[in-house]
Amino acid sequence: MTKRVPTMLSEVYYLADKDWLFPALMVTLGASFLPLMLEAGGLECMAFLTCVGIIFVGAAPAYLDENQRTIHKCGAITAAIASVAWACSINALPTVLFAALAAVLCIWKLRYWLFIVECCAILNIVTTLFI
Repeated sequence: MTKRVPTMLSEVYYLADKDWLFPALMVTLGASFLPLMLEAGGLECMAFLTCVGIIFVGAAPAYLDENQRTIHKCGAITAAIASVAWACSINALPTVLFAALAAVLCIWKLRYWLFIVECCAILNIVTTLFI
């Protein structure tokens, strides 16, 4: 396994020695978030789109492959937008705080801005679920 910080979460697929690890993680994450997010309430359609988007990222992990790039990008963008909408429909405060944290970290480590934003988005979901 290459030891460096990825510039985005999806880059783990290419950095890991095991090409099944990233897809398994994304599919498991999306599938396990869905019942929790639906139970928490809020905009249920956004919860569904968030989880489906994450699962699509896992189903098409090779974003450098022209055949998978569109599926991967659409899944990632859908998950990002829907997760913010879902989290804000429950409680906007964690989303605002994670956005501020992401902004500060991105200024500090500009090269890793996408990785930072993706990690903050996932932490936002988890925080919203458990507060």
